[in-house]
Amino acid sequence: MAQKMTLTAYLVQRGKKAKALTKIEADVFGIPYPLLAGWPRRHGSMEITEEMVERVATQVALASQSADKAVRRSVKRVTAAPASSTMANSPKSACPTAGAAERLSPIPGFVLRQARRYRSRRSAPWA
Repeated sequence: MAQKMTLTAYLVQRGKKAKALTKIEADVFGIPYPLLAGWPRRHGSMEITEEMVERVATQVALASQSADKAVRRSVKRVTAAPASSTMANSPKSACPTAGAAERLSPIPGFVLRQARRYRSRRSAPWA
């Protein structure tokens, strides 16, 4: 880095729609998170060093790796879990992922409701 980079210049470099910092960036730069009104005025002139940018890059890579691992674990859990007795008695739905949503429930006995577009249509009761 030949010249000093400020936080304002860093946001401009990040892209056209970058108007805020992520939690990782705020932690590395030493800015309290959640961001409060007026944070660009208070911290905009802060100098960003190469080490800070490298730390942000490594922490973002670690976060994406852990997110990927979590997705793989949940997919493995869904594919390995046997069908519950309530699913065996329930009617087949139009959505092939409906059973997967029921098995993903973190609370035992709680079943997620299907999205409206996948629920069967019922006619209105006539008086």
